[in-house]
Amino acid sequence: MNLNPSVSIIIATIIWGLSGVFVKSIALPSTVVAAFRLGIPAFVLGGYLLYKRYPIIENFSRFLVIVSLLNAIRLFLFLKGLEYTTITLSVLMNYTSPVFVLLFSVLLLREKITLRLILVLLSIFVGIGILFLGHEFFATSGNLVGCLLMLGGSIIYAFSIVLLKKHSKGYGYLELLFYQNILGALIYLPFLLMAVPMIPGPTFGLSIVYGLTIGLIGFMFYFYGFNRMNVSVSSLLTYFEVVTGILFGVLLFHETITWRIVVGAIFIIAPLFFVHERKPIAIQKAGSLKIR
Repeated sequence: MNLNPSVSIIIATIIWGLSGVFVKSIALPSTVVAAFRLGIPAFVLGGYLLYKRYPIIENFSRFLVIVSLLNAIRLFLFLKGLEYTTITLSVLMNYTSPVFVLLFSVLLLREKITLRLILVLLSIFVGIGILFLGHEFFATSGNLVGCLLMLGGSIIYAFSIVLLKKHSKGYGYLELLFYQNILGALIYLPFLLMAVPMIPGPTFGLSIVYGLTIGLIGFMFYFYGFNRMNVSVSSLLTYFEVVTGILFGVLLFHETITWRIVVGAIFIIAPLFFVHERKPIAIQKAGSLKIR
């Protein structure tokens, strides 16, 4: 794969925009959905790494254990939040994470926050504010609970992303994706095994597609770009999912497009075209496996 890192992350966000649609359509308990979401990428990549004779156990470092556990918790909060609130609100709350990514990247990675990044971030939050004007944000306890769950998941996600950036040197994006999912897959596997006899065939098939699309393909594109740019820049580019998530909600759930959605989307998308890397980050060759 030979893509511009920014393009790769934007492709990932377009794919991720379908996440809420999948979850709402699957209608299974959060723990079972999480098993599909984490288990399928872990199974596919685990088989590939074993085929390549990659030393999975030996390279499973302490920081990767932490990241994998954080990802399992973060996904549960995201899925649970979707049970309480709408796709639009869940997507918007989920994307408070770049604020925390910027904070953690300054504290842990000593990255410099440029004026351009600050202006981009301000534009994004103006766009989100405009989008929120069209919703009764705290009108029901369900929205409040769902949004708080999403906020907690965003903080955990931001910390894990910065942790990955700080300690992931020497790992290819396929290895990182496998390790990110493996512990959560094992944690939620018992819930899946208990539920399998009661899952209808079409739902089971849709759940597999969900795991492959969102958990594997989307994150392959994301980690490919993530390894090639600053964490603060990559986190801002993921805001494209805010718009794609809302768009899929409109197309597939017949939600109404209002002027607030159009104007908010412009404030969110437009500045992303000004976010780019001046100097590429030297990393391990894409897709290669470092066999130790």
